[in-house]
Amino acid sequence: MRILKLAIFIFSFCSVQAQVDPLLIGPLPFLIDEASGIECSHPDSCWTHNDNNDSERLYLISGSGAFLGQRTLQDASQIDYEDLALADDGRLFIGDFGNNANDRQDLSIYICSPSSSSGSLLAAEKIEFNLEDQTDFPPTNSNLNFDIEAMIYQDGFIYLFTRNRTIPQNGVSKMYRLDDSSGIQTATLQGDFIGNSSPTYSSITAADISPDGTRLALLTSGSLFLFHNLESWPLISGDPIYNFFSFTRNFEGLSFIDNCTAYLVSESVPGIDGELFSLNTCDIISDLPEPELSIGLVYMDGLLTYKSSSANLSFALFDNLGRTQLMKALQGRIELPSNLAPGMYILQYSNGSSSSSFRFKI
Repeated sequence: MRILKLAIFIFSFCSVQAQVDPLLIGPLPFLIDEASGIECSHPDSCWTHNDNNDSERLYLISGSGAFLGQRTLQDASQIDYEDLALADDGRLFIGDFGNNANDRQDLSIYICSPSSSSGSLLAAEKIEFNLEDQTDFPPTNSNLNFDIEAMIYQDGFIYLFTRNRTIPQNGVSKMYRLDDSSGIQTATLQGDFIGNSSPTYSSITAADISPDGTRLALLTSGSLFLFHNLESWPLISGDPIYNFFSFTRNFEGLSFIDNCTAYLVSESVPGIDGELFSLNTCDIISDLPEPELSIGLVYMDGLLTYKSSSANLSFALFDNLGRTQLMKALQGRIELPSNLAPGMYILQYSNGSSSSSFRFKI
C-alpha cells in the first residue's frame, strides 16, 4: 500500500492556469436541496446528503442524478454535514464538521458501511476531534480558518481541509490528519497552501483523491485546484493547476469516478435547483499551454530562492494590499527586508516577454 509523504510547506499561488468547465448532467432529486458532499463507489452509485436539518439522512443517486434510495444514520446527530470520503473496504465517512462561525467544540465524523448492511438504518461509529492549533472559540477575525468543508481518505488516514473565512481573506487553506478509527482524537496540522484572496475562487468546499492516488482535487464555488503526479510530490507541496470555471455555483461536493472524471454537486439557490455535474480533470492538464517562462521559486525559513534558465529576469515585491516593498534581487536569491510584517506577499517576475507571480506567506 502506498503511503503518501506529507510535509509542512508553504507554496505559491499556482502560476499555471487553465479553464475547463464542469458539464451539467442534470438536476438532483427534490429532496436534496442543500447537497453538501458526494462519494461514489461506482459511476452509477453515489452517496450524497444535505448539510443540516435533514434527520441524519444519506441519499443514493445514480450517475444521471436519479433517486435510488435513502438511509438514516443510527445513533447520530446532524449539526452541519459537509463532506464524504470512502475507504477501500467500503467504509463511508460523513463529516459533521461544518464550522462557519469557527466556534464549534463538537467536531465529529461518522463511520458506517452502507454496502454491508440492509434496511433503512445504518449503524454508525463516531470520531470526535479537536484541531490542535485552535485555542479560541471563535478566534479573532484574522484567524478565522477553522471551518472544515473538505475531506479525503487515503491509506488509513483522514485528511481535512479548511475553508478560509479570515477577514480580510488571506487565501490560506490548512490540512489536518486523523486516524480512521473511532474515538476521541486531535487532528494534527500537516501543512497549508495559499490560493488567492477571493472567497469565491479560493474557499475550499470539497475534496477528493483519484482512485490511483496520484491526483488530488480541491473544489471552490468557481474553480478547482488540481495537484497531480502525487507519487513524486509530498501531498501538500508543489504548484497545483488552478482551473477557473466560466460560471459559479454553490459547489459543495466532489467525487472521482475514475482517474480522470469527477462528479460535482451544487446546492440549490433561488431559481436554480441543486445539480449534478461532471468534470474531466485530464482535460485540464491536456489543455495547458506550454509555459513561456519557467522558474522555480521557494520560500522557506526566511529565505527566497529561485532557479531559472531565463536571463535578465526582473522582480517586484508587493504586500497583499498591493503596496510596493523594497527588495534586492541577487543571483539565485531575493534579499527581503528584515522588517517585513507577518502576512502575505506577492513577487512578480518577468523576462521581458512573459511574466507571472509567486505568492508566499511570512
